[in-house]
Amino acid sequence: MLKKMGHGQALDWYLLGVLLYEMVVGVTPYFSSDKDVLFNNILYGKLKLPKGIDYEAKSLLISLLNRNPSKRLGSVAGDRGALEIMSHPFFDGIDWEALIQKKNEG
Repeated sequence: MLKKMGHGQALDWYLLGVLLYEMVVGVTPYFSSDKDVLFNNILYGKLKLPKGIDYEAKSLLISLLNRNPSKRLGSVAGDRGALEIMSHPFFDGIDWEALIQKKNEG
C-alpha cells in the first residue's frame, strides 16, 4: 500500500501480523510517532522482537511480517492461505472447528 501498487490477500496476512505483534509486544512493529520515519521503518527497518517471546510466536510474526508478499505465510491462493496460517505451530492445540462453531470447553 505504501508503494501505491494495490494490495491483495497477502496484505491482510501482513496486517494480521501487525495486530498479533501489537498484542504480544505492546506497540506496532516499526513504530515511530513521526509518520515519515514510520513509513521508512515499514519499508526498510529491521523487525525487532524482544527477548522472552517464545520461538513459535517469533516464527509466526516473522513469517506474517515478511515484506515479500509472495514469501509471506498465507500467500498461497484462496483458502489454502488461511489453512497455512492455521497450521503454524503457534496455533497447535487450537480446535479450529470448535472455535468456528463457538464452542467452549469449561
